[in-house]
Amino acid sequence: MYARSLDVLTIGAAAVDLVVRVKRHPEPDQMVFAEEFGIFPGGSTANIAVALAKLGARVGFLGKVGKDHYGELLLEDFRRSGVDISKVIVEESARTACTFIAVDKEGRRVIYSLGGKALLESSDEIDLSYLMSSRMIYVGEAYPKVVSNALLRAKREGIAIISNPGVNFSLFGDKAFDIIRASDLIVISSKELSSINRDIREGARYLLKEGPKAVIVTMGSEGSLLIDKEGAKLIPAFRTKVLDTTGAGDAFTAGLIFGKLRGWDLLKCVRFGNAVAAIKISHFGARSGLPTAEEVLNFMARSRTDTS
Repeated sequence: MYARSLDVLTIGAAAVDLVVRVKRHPEPDQMVFAEEFGIFPGGSTANIAVALAKLGARVGFLGKVGKDHYGELLLEDFRRSGVDISKVIVEESARTACTFIAVDKEGRRVIYSLGGKALLESSDEIDLSYLMSSRMIYVGEAYPKVVSNALLRAKREGIAIISNPGVNFSLFGDKAFDIIRASDLIVISSKELSSINRDIREGARYLLKEGPKAVIVTMGSEGSLLIDKEGAKLIPAFRTKVLDTTGAGDAFTAGLIFGKLRGWDLLKCVRFGNAVAAIKISHFGARSGLPTAEEVLNFMARSRTDTS
């Protein structure tokens, strides 16, 4: 029997986001001037870890950074946020992963990966006792061959597994199913799911056949679609001013996981996740404006959804 010292262990990527705000995205061979520029700690899974910590969960992160200025920026933000990084690997000769993100006045993004070190590369880099110390595991960007066996072992120990296979489908194709088969719950964007099937509901049902109990599809301003063996239900988004959608899906996922930790039903978890995302997109940068649980509940009490 393992002591559960963490609520959630997150496995995936941390990266530095170089973000510019522009009035519009340029056409080919055109130039536009940036109105604002910022350097922010990011990476989808790292964003989820920080958002969960802000909500009040005990969170750990597993991943890699390089031993450079950007790597230290990421580690310092984890420390400041209260995320346990005792098992993060710092590679001496590696460059920390970076992305360049341009955001227009409507909050629409163009994202370029600049490469760098972020993901665990060997199953030997996973400390199984640390893995087993959590109540839940979230898996984002990960090599399936590195994490799948450890996830199955954790699942046998009664640890709930939540994953987002979207990036992994792009990087690893059908091998991403090894992580899906170990998962109890899948979170994926409509754009990512459309790479499997243009019909979102059919694509979600296809994933369900691999073993997860439910698939939640994030659909931007429409809200989130919950699909399980009972059917499908759309949970509308909250109305809010959109400044920057960077990290919206990560904020949603953190809210969803936090609800699961509280023992809420999935509908309530999804609605809470929608609220966390709505608060986040009214701020510039993936982690700016991340709320506490109390702030989310207050927002939900005074806010309207697109169908209310």
